[in-house]
Amino acid sequence: MNIDFDAPILDFKGTPVPEGMTVGSCAIAALQHLYQGEEITPDVKVKRFKLAVRIAQADLPLSLTADDVSVIKTVVGKYWNPLVVGRVFEAIDPESMRA
Repeated sequence: MNIDFDAPILDFKGTPVPEGMTVGSCAIAALQHLYQGEEITPDVKVKRFKLAVRIAQADLPLSLTADDVSVIKTVVGKYWNPLVVGRVFEAIDPESMRA
């Protein structure tokens, strides 16, 4: 599945949030953050860096591996509030959002 990381984050009514946040900017912010109590290796840090670069440099919708989706979901879930988590999950793993 190809993901449009330039898609805006929408509020609960479906209107873009005033801050101009996108799925990509939220994913990148979460990928570059270090979480309290998280002990990760330099290799994991590099993996997150490379994924953030791919997202930042994508001109077209980006195809993600299942591992990429898992990494993004993990860090976004730790970093962001429920609105952003829900919107990012909708974009990168819509199946997980079905009721």
